[in-house]
Amino acid sequence: MFSRSQSFIIAIITYFIIGLPMANAIDLYVFYPTDIRPKSLQKKINSNCPNINTVAFGRIVDFYREIDKLPPKAILSLKPVVSHDKVTKTPYTSHLNGSKQGQYNEEYILVSIDKPVNLKHLEQLKIGVLDILGRREMKRFVNKLFKKPINIKRVIKTEDFLPLLTFKLADAIFVSKTTFEKLQKKSKQNLITTPTGIHIGLAVTGIYKQKNDEITQCIKNMNRQTNRLLGVDHWEAQP
Repeated sequence: MFSRSQSFIIAIITYFIIGLPMANAIDLYVFYPTDIRPKSLQKKINSNCPNINTVAFGRIVDFYREIDKLPPKAILSLKPVVSHDKVTKTPYTSHLNGSKQGQYNEEYILVSIDKPVNLKHLEQLKIGVLDILGRREMKRFVNKLFKKPINIKRVIKTEDFLPLLTFKLADAIFVSKTTFEKLQKKSKQNLITTPTGIHIGLAVTGIYKQKNDEITQCIKNMNRQTNRLLGVDHWEAQP
């Protein structure tokens, strides 16, 4: 364990090397892959909540590492991320649920070019997925969802999905309906969807140790544009 002085020095080094705020200044960590860069998402959230210091991450490994090193007061990510063991070992409790059209989760589908996916032969295909949990954990997560071993190809940005299909690096991609609608607008390919019956939780927040009214109000009062980037309509308190 580090002494108080050693921890302070580490915080200073972290600030100057990778641009993160010092430990006592960090209020909210965000990991939510979107169409915009993490820094842009961070600015959007900060503009909604000028009194909240926010750090947005583009890679799940960085998100996990910084939570372990310098736990913030709150975190915001997709439900499978906040529910994961690497987060729950720190005393975060789900506090606010993002909802969309009255639902707390969203349907995920398979998308391919020209012809639908035969679910009976899924083990023979390579499926592109957005990496929200890390290499090993993402594979376990997808296998559990489909209840069979799946050969996955991970990407860290939604914009990387179309090249996977165009250059035949994957036979299909596994995405939310919202992501598919965005991809469809950008692609000239004949994209075909295959239902999976799988639903995955939308964004949620976790609060560290105890309730924080300032952060709660900040997130609940986010404007429509920022909420849309986070895949939700509004936020509701955990029942």
